[in-house]
Amino acid sequence: MSAKKGQLNRSDLLEAKLLLDNNSGDYIARQLGLKKIEWIPAQDDDQTENEQQEQSANLPKPSLPALKPSDRPATQFWYLHSRQPNNKTQKKTQPITGQTLDWKNRPQHAPEFQPLLTKKQLLAKLQPYLYQIHASHKVDFDSIVHTISRGEYLANIPKKPLKTPQMPLHIIDDRSRHLTCYAQDHYFVSETLLQHYTQANISLSVLADNQAQPQQISTTGLADWQLAAHSTVLILSDLGRLHSYPQRGASRWLAISRVLQRKQCRIIVLLPYATAAVDHRFKAHLQLLSWAHKDCADELAQPARQGAIDKLFTALSPCVRIEPGLLRAMRLAMQQCGQAWQLPVAIEAYCWQHEAIQEPHRVAASWAVDKRKAYLHAFEALTDTEKQTALNTIRLWRGELSEKIWYEEIISLDPQSQQLQCIQADVQQAQDYFVQLSQDLQQDDFLADNKNTRSWFKRLYHRLP
Repeated sequence: MSAKKGQLNRSDLLEAKLLLDNNSGDYIARQLGLKKIEWIPAQDDDQTENEQQEQSANLPKPSLPALKPSDRPATQFWYLHSRQPNNKTQKKTQPITGQTLDWKNRPQHAPEFQPLLTKKQLLAKLQPYLYQIHASHKVDFDSIVHTISRGEYLANIPKKPLKTPQMPLHIIDDRSRHLTCYAQDHYFVSETLLQHYTQANISLSVLADNQAQPQQISTTGLADWQLAAHSTVLILSDLGRLHSYPQRGASRWLAISRVLQRKQCRIIVLLPYATAAVDHRFKAHLQLLSWAHKDCADELAQPARQGAIDKLFTALSPCVRIEPGLLRAMRLAMQQCGQAWQLPVAIEAYCWQHEAIQEPHRVAASWAVDKRKAYLHAFEALTDTEKQTALNTIRLWRGELSEKIWYEEIISLDPQSQQLQCIQADVQQAQDYFVQLSQDLQQDDFLADNKNTRSWFKRLYHRLP
């Protein structure tokens, strides 16, 4: 097949480079399909008209009309000054989806993670179990005075107690999927202890789903689990108790605890539920602590558990997506609405693996559509105070997301809830958004150019009540 005219390949460029005669420019012009135009250079202002005519007479006669000095291009550069749409574009409705319509009342501050315990509360709970008491070399004069004042015989000179950390300390972080809601709390514990015991020997390991033993965290990544004998081990887990199949998780932790006992380790477990509900097989060998301020023994009893789940899901029903932090924030915020909303810490894990959650992703969970619509119907029965508390909490968690998420959530509410003062302005803006969107979706050009919006609208259509 012959090559097309007007195209260059590498051999042509090399041939052009090797041409040293005056015809090289003509050769390149022919290959590019260009026409050569002679141009008369501009003359100085003090040059006479006779001199210009004389120089022009000596030039070869061009095949095309020569350019006049007045036709010389301007020295300025061209740039785009404005655009004027044609008639076809003027007739189209300009889409405002995600462009000119911005959420006017967008929260200015991002939501903050609310740990189960503050740093001070956490250290106060753990330090008695992480320290070892020894006798120092300082005389305890207070104890001497107390003994003599009671008329007792002073058998020996008492010394002041000295607290030293029980190190090395090893932390095991249970990263099972059903404990996703507590993942940041586990990280908070590790960071707090590392900052508090800066000179201590602290090692970390993680236990993922379906793993028999933890994996050590090293500077190069995950490695085999290594643990020194006589170590103090802090386990951040539920020991399988909150899983849908608790017996399976308990068996795994029993095997791990036997390994720790053979190494003569001191084992401390920080639980997201009451210690009274722990499997009796763990109580003889493990020191059990609870995240909860009040260690209530009946917080896992049925049917109160399902009732607590339904209450929390009702408050969360306007949400399209449920972040683990939002689940925590909603549980704590609704406690301000009365004693009926005092829900235990463990309810977060039960919600995360409930059948109403279709996809419990670590970033944000998604609903089972039919379940959400049922909880939305129950949301109508809440008091105005409860609704406002729930909606204000959700709204704070939508500040860093697309406004489309918040618009969909409030447009899903019943008419009475949409009249609440805390969201009334946002509801009006959301209605304007969807009115404009309905007009945009009727244009073929918009459907072709905005595939993401089109696919989002299809999902939205099935989610709306």
